[in-house]
Amino acid sequence: MPYSGPHLLDHDVINRVVTNKKSPGTYYIGRIDKDKGFVYVKIGRDDVSANTRLHSYVNNDEYKRWTYFKFCYWATPREAFEEESRVFHKGPGPKNEYHPARPDSTDYPCPVSDDCFDS
Repeated sequence: MPYSGPHLLDHDVINRVVTNKKSPGTYYIGRIDKDKGFVYVKIGRDDVSANTRLHSYVNNDEYKRWTYFKFCYWATPREAFEEESRVFHKGPGPKNEYHPARPDSTDYPCPVSDDCFDS
C-alpha cells in the first residue's frame, strides 16, 4: 500500500490528513534531507488509531529533530504488524531497537523470520 506523506508532524496536520481515527496504521517518523529526501528514524504502528499514536510524537523531546511523518492505513492489526515487521527487517530506523511486538492477545508469526519470538 502506498504511504501518504511526508506531512509536517503537527497536531493540526495529523487531524487533517489522518482522518480515520479508528483504523490500524503504520507510520514513519523522519525529516526531510535536501539530498536524500525523506529520511526516517522510526517505523511504528498502532493497532487501533494511527492518528492517536502520531500525536504522541508532537513536541516530544526525543523526536524534536524529526518533524515529518508518513502513514498508511491497514484493514487489520495483523496487516499493520506484518508491514511494520517487513520494514524492520529491511533495516530498522535508529530508534527501533527491538522487533515489533505482536498485536495484543495474538501469536502471529513474523512474516520475515521464524526466529523473532520465543516459542
